Formats: sequence, C-alpha cells, structure tokens
Amino acid sequence: MKHIFYIHSYITYYVSLEVIKYEKLYPRDCVFLYGRKFHSLTVPAGIKQMGIPFTHHPNNSFAVERKFWRGWRKISEFDQFLQGLVKEQRFKLYTNQSGIDFIRLFMSHRQCSGFSFLEEGIASYYPLKQMNTEVSPAGRSTAFFKALLLLNFRGRLLPGKWFYDSRYDRVYGISEESFPGFPRRVLLAFPFYNIYPMPSYGHILVLDATAEYGITSLKNMLVALEEGLAYLLKVGTDKLWVKYHPDQASSVEVKRQYEQVFARYSQYLDIEELPQPVCLELVAGNEHNTETVFYVFLSSVGIYAAQCGREVYSFAAYIARTDKEYGRRVKGLPDAFRQKVKFL
Repeated sequence: MKHIFYIHSYITYYVSLEVIKYEKLYPRDCVFLYGRKFHSLTVPAGIKQMGIPFTHHPNNSFAVERKFWRGWRKISEFDQFLQGLVKEQRFKLYTNQSGIDFIRLFMSHRQCSGFSFLEEGIASYYPLKQMNTEVSPAGRSTAFFKALLLLNFRGRLLPGKWFYDSRYDRVYGISEESFPGFPRRVLLAFPFYNIYPMPSYGHILVLDATAEYGITSLKNMLVALEEGLAYLLKVGTDKLWVKYHPDQASSVEVKRQYEQVFARYSQYLDIEELPQPVCLELVAGNEHNTETVFYVFLSSVGIYAAQCGREVYSFAAYIARTDKEYGRRVKGLPDAFRQKVKFL
C-alpha cells in the first residue's frame, strides 16, 4: 500500500509527518507531492518527494473544454503520472481538501483505497456542513456543463465538488478545536514547538491571498495595508518583517503593487522580506522567539501563532469597514480564530 500526501504548505508538511508517526507508516511507502511551488528543505530519509505537475489556481489543469476529447488526453497524462508513483499498488490519499480537480482524480482512481483530510489552517476549524455550504459552497451546474464534464473526463469527475467530501476515512488535527463535529477524528501531537537555532524576530506581518482569490479587491487590500502600516508607526514599531503569500511571491506584477506601498513607508520603517522557505509556525513555536508579535489579515498563521502563545493582531476590520462581503466573512470566522486573534 502506498500513501500519497498532497502538501502545499508547512502546515500540511508537518501534519503529514505526524500522520506517518501516528500510523507507523514505512517511509518507503510514502510519497510527498508538493503543490503551489512548496518544497521542504529537509525530508525524512526514504520518503519519495516531487512536485505535482498539475495546478488548481489560477489555472486549473483539468478545466472543462468544449473540445471534450482534449480531456481524454488530460486523463491519460494524469493516470500515467500516478502509475509512475504507485505502479500496480493500491494507495491512500491524504489532502487538505477534496474540491480540487486533480485531487478528485486521485480519489476516483480504481486503485485508491480511501482518502483522509489533514489540518490546514482556518478551513479546518469550520464544521463540515458550514464549510461545504457557506464558506466554500460547491455551486450549481447547468445540464450543459454536466454533459461536458462527463464527456471530458468519462465520469472520473462528478458535478458535486465538495471542499470536504463526507466519504473520508479520517481527519487528522493538531488542535482540540480543529475539525469540530467531524466523525473519525484523530488528534495528533502539536508539531510546532521547537528549540532550533534561528534569528530573533520582532514584528512580523503575514499577507494572505484574499485579494488574489477575489475575496476582496486588491485596492481594498492595499488601502488597508497602508492603514495597518500607519498603526504600526503609531505604536512605535521601527522594524517589520514581511512574509508574502506564495501566490504573491510567485507573481512579479502582483508583488510589485505591495512593494510600492511598503516603499512609501521605508523612510519610517525598516521593512525586510522574509524568504519563502521560512516556516512561520516554527518561528512562533520557537523558544528563542517568545517576544515575536504577529500581524495578519485572515492568514491561518494567526491561529497557530496564538496557539504557540504569541501575540497576534488582525487588520481585517480595516477591509471589513468598506467591503460588506468581506465583513460577513470576518463575522463568520471560526471561534478559534476570533477568540485567539485580537482585531484592531
């Protein structure tokens, strides 16, 4: 039996390691598939690791096409890739969600023996029904789209695209508050406490991709960012570390717009970018960084930094004042986030 872990963040990476320990899996039977350009600098010996050659956002590798026969080639390429990983063995899949088309192709493959969910940020703190129907609803499909979907992928992808498919085997969490009400939950050890030698950080601003994913406009985000920087100056901050979201760091055009805002404050604030390989959850859980303060909008880092005992503040209310839909999202945040993070 092979065990395939879809990993796109440090959270899913470290939760996967805890699953392997808990389930006593042999490293040689495990495969780490990295998405969103994530790559770990270290990995236990014996675990096969590689980047997944398919994407979900902003480009969906398995988007439905009117020239439906193109989908047959996509399915063939996917299955060839999977055969290269597992040969004729059956496999189990571990993922943060099931609403991604290439994840659903793993799930619908004849050799798949089941799938489980890994804790990964704020989404893991919503009840299953709320996540599937309110936060990330599947949406409705027209009869024409359903027909095209069937023709493109020969039944491997069905219209119901749930964030959390209820047929899962287990959910693996690292907090008592994660996966509330989910049956078959396994609570793992919290993986972020550490004594690694690392630089001492003071104030860290963590950007999320809510603008890039269309949850709010980029204009709203940049205006709120300016207001947040003004607040930091007001409270006497003189040094700020900034961590970009991977979707921002990978786009020169998008990142430049944020950098222009930071440039206007560079004479007042010493602003330095944190490299993408830096794991913020390990920074938060490090015994040498007990004075580190985190500033977020809606980033999941807020939950984990607070669980590590760090002070965490959110600038999300700055956007919510002018963006009603964003404001509803803020009001609907899980209690774990609202109770642990201080909203400015």
